[in-house]
Amino acid sequence: MLGWRRYLSIEEDFLRARYYVAFDVEYAHSDFLSKSVILLGAEIEASFKNLCSLIDNKAPRGNICQYKGILLKALPNLGNFKSILREDTEQNYLPFEGWDKGSLLWWDVYNNIKHSSDDKTATMKVAMTMLSAYQLLIILIAAYEEGKSDDRIAYTQLDIPRLLIPDVAMGMYQQDDDEGLISFGFSASELKEKLKKAVSI
Repeated sequence: MLGWRRYLSIEEDFLRARYYVAFDVEYAHSDFLSKSVILLGAEIEASFKNLCSLIDNKAPRGNICQYKGILLKALPNLGNFKSILREDTEQNYLPFEGWDKGSLLWWDVYNNIKHSSDDKTATMKVAMTMLSAYQLLIILIAAYEEGKSDDRIAYTQLDIPRLLIPDVAMGMYQQDDDEGLISFGFSASELKEKLKKAVSI
């Protein structure tokens, strides 16, 4: 699954960056974070369009307001969808929390940075929340594409995320006391069953 591999590649960049900025330092800023926000924003926008076309290919889908209308109509509980930091399960990200009541802070930051070369709002907290949003959108796309393909999202040790674990998939990974998460994988149809409970597909 191309989108999943793309996500893992970006996640790897974050894992390297943690040697310089810890994930729990929420408001740190760096050029890496600014570049990551721009990259993730572009990936998320493409994912929004893809997912919205799968949900309703006749609805207009050219801006964030249109994405919001399509997604929240189809997925009213999207704000409950979260990713968990693998190395600290007490830390989690809910990238779409509160979207039904207003805008997405991280999306506003992305738009601001596109028009400013010196924007200090590209913090670790914003970048990690965007990484979570990208992961969750890829998973939703896989679930909606189930009729076309039932490829397994993770099927080797290398395909399991090393940084963020989607909460709805936690029970689909086997645990190993010595190594942590080990290869197990799940298909779109298996995931869709769990998504029904989490986001009302």
